[in-house]
Amino acid sequence: MAWQTPLNCPQMAASNPAISNPTMQAGNTPAPALIFATYDPKDRSNPLYLHPNESPSLQLVTVQLEGRSNYHPWARAMEMALRSKNKMVLADGTLAIPNKSDPKYFYWYQCNTTILSWIFRAVSPTIGRSILWINTAEGVWRDLKKRFSQQDVFCIVEFQSEIYRTKQGTSSGNDYFTQFKLLWDELLVLRPVLSCDFTPISYECGSNMSEKIRAQLENDMLSSFVIGLNDDLNNTKRQIMLMKPLPDVGEAFAMVSQQERQIHEVSISVNESLAGAGVFFTKYENKQKQKPVCSFCGYTGHTIEKCYKKNGYPPGWKPRNKGMGAVNQVQSTPQEHINIGANSSSFNQEDYRRFLEFMQ
Repeated sequence: MAWQTPLNCPQMAASNPAISNPTMQAGNTPAPALIFATYDPKDRSNPLYLHPNESPSLQLVTVQLEGRSNYHPWARAMEMALRSKNKMVLADGTLAIPNKSDPKYFYWYQCNTTILSWIFRAVSPTIGRSILWINTAEGVWRDLKKRFSQQDVFCIVEFQSEIYRTKQGTSSGNDYFTQFKLLWDELLVLRPVLSCDFTPISYECGSNMSEKIRAQLENDMLSSFVIGLNDDLNNTKRQIMLMKPLPDVGEAFAMVSQQERQIHEVSISVNESLAGAGVFFTKYENKQKQKPVCSFCGYTGHTIEKCYKKNGYPPGWKPRNKGMGAVNQVQSTPQEHINIGANSSSFNQEDYRRFLEFMQ
């Protein structure tokens, strides 16, 4: 069942006597029970429908409009919010304002006032005062767009300069790409890609100029992105710029992300190897400090089971000048000790070389 316009609406009562006296029609004949059956404001697909939760105090966006500096992201967020509520047609003028004698005028007026409240809550107090006396949401939307969305040559130059000054530095590849893309998106809003307007009836534009301009712009985006990458990605940078055809910025970012993951994994592997080398050498030094002592001859470096003095000398053994007491003192180099340790563990010569480089 369709809603009827409330009988206590002064605007509607003044313009239509049948509203103030619903039992009267022309010729003093009784009016039908459903005088406005052609309009149903309960229809959720109708832009004039207001959900009970869509109060004037609702805040649609979190960032307030401060002026030209943040108009474009603010307008984008506000437009998405209004479209999600099927109210953007009132702000951009797509839905015509009904005549005051039209039954829909009351519901349009209600929605229009609600949208005005939403916009007032989404702008700074200074901007809010400047649009306070504009009566329609369409008028406010057009006024803000006219004031803050105009292409400013100096603003475009600032964005271009900021793009080429942006470097990766200490940021991750993902953070750098996000900042880079935001700047380019803002620049494209201020200076959209040109399109060809040559559309005669019998001919078509064969130059495909719009695609050429877009391809050139994508190459500019790619080069500025690659230039800002850190030097440890030089191999990846050269690989990207030598590709034929050149990839777009998204593909280049995917290659950079893959290279960063590989560098991270190699770094973890080297750190683990060096940590293992440090543990091995610590154990080895502890063993060197705790040399065995022979209980028979009293010398270090062997036990009683291997004492030549007690168990006999091996064939062909010759005494050294240092005396007989040092017969079991085996002289060895640090490299031999390392080889002995390597035979009893997984630490090899390559690990030893890398450990020495690390210590240096």
